[in-house]
Amino acid sequence: MNIMDHNLAAVDYHAMHNTHVSSSMLSHLKRSPAHLKYVMENPEPPTPQMITGSIIHTAVLESDVFNTTYVRAPEGDRRRKETKLAYAELEEEGWEKDHILTPASYDQAIGMREAIESHPIASKLLLTGYGVPTEISLLWTDERTGVKCRGRADALPDRNRIVDYKTTTDASAEKFSRSVHSFGYHRQGSFYMQGINTIEDIPTTREFIIVAQE
Repeated sequence: MNIMDHNLAAVDYHAMHNTHVSSSMLSHLKRSPAHLKYVMENPEPPTPQMITGSIIHTAVLESDVFNTTYVRAPEGDRRRKETKLAYAELEEEGWEKDHILTPASYDQAIGMREAIESHPIASKLLLTGYGVPTEISLLWTDERTGVKCRGRADALPDRNRIVDYKTTTDASAEKFSRSVHSFGYHRQGSFYMQGINTIEDIPTTREFIIVAQE
């Protein structure tokens, strides 16, 4: 079945790693089948950088989810009694420990969202406030091999453009072009365009746009 699912939760999408091939899996396969097999059988926990990127990703693309999932921690030294009590109160209110963000982390996510909101081009490519669908799961079967595939498009502002949001330490053209090659973003773009063309059964010229933000 070839579908474009606007409602599939991220956790359910990622649970398909044993049944559907993703772009990141192809990156491992590019090294060797053994590398892919090892990664699938020995999943590693997310790094701090990955966790930060996920938080910012949610703040930008799913602001409503961010506002109900994360909370800003109280100011102050956590070793002090009053600060410990403030944290404990948040946990008693039902906030998960991992979702109580330090003031610096919370403010960083909000600041990056506000920067996108104020950008005349990026805002219209990424934000739901402009009617842009975000976090769309693409599920399709490759016509040549019969392999089930999956992708999760950050935003689809129209039928001809796929937009991917990346956080990076250096968004300059010179440095980020290296990231594109290192992380296989060009392969991701081709993979996603193939997926949408298969789902819609309308071969057409599409653009894969990356919005990179430091």
